[in-house]
Amino acid sequence: MSGTGALPHNDRHPDSLLAIATCKRVCHGAAGNEGSPPPMDLHEILLIDNEPYEVMRAAEWLDGHLGGAACPPRVVAVLQVALEEVLTNIMLHGYNDIDPHQIEVSLAADADAVTLDIADDGIPFDPTLQSLPDPPSPGPGQPGGLGILFVRKLMDEVTFARDGERNRLTLRKRIVSHTEGEARNP
Repeated sequence: MSGTGALPHNDRHPDSLLAIATCKRVCHGAAGNEGSPPPMDLHEILLIDNEPYEVMRAAEWLDGHLGGAACPPRVVAVLQVALEEVLTNIMLHGYNDIDPHQIEVSLAADADAVTLDIADDGIPFDPTLQSLPDPPSPGPGQPGGLGILFVRKLMDEVTFARDGERNRLTLRKRIVSHTEGEARNP
């Protein structure tokens, strides 16, 4: 499936900063309905191409499904950032060819948690086995590796499975009901 996006086909994300900026723009209007929103019970799937403009489409898709549901806006924003970081890493580092590939993003949500499952046919890579880098020190340094740390810190659970020829990364964020306050570790 090919979507339409604002970025031309040949532009590449230099890093995840564009993804974070995109999230801030897309998430600003997310959720926050007055009254009692209906209980969440979502099961959705999105297929995207391994093209940078598809990151924006995935962010809008996620926002569209969680934005009107009973998901706190802060949780939606955290999930947006994590999803965009993972997708950007897959597109930049997951393939050793220039062929088209599809990435599947599954969303499941209920009153307790939101789960994103991202599956790709890229080179085998388990980010949960990667050692976490030391926090960067001020000044010039070697960029990289902080996205994994960032995603791990944002999510309550991060799991990986190699399913045949596909990487499957599962991100889970617990939700505290809007009457109990904000979710933990957003």
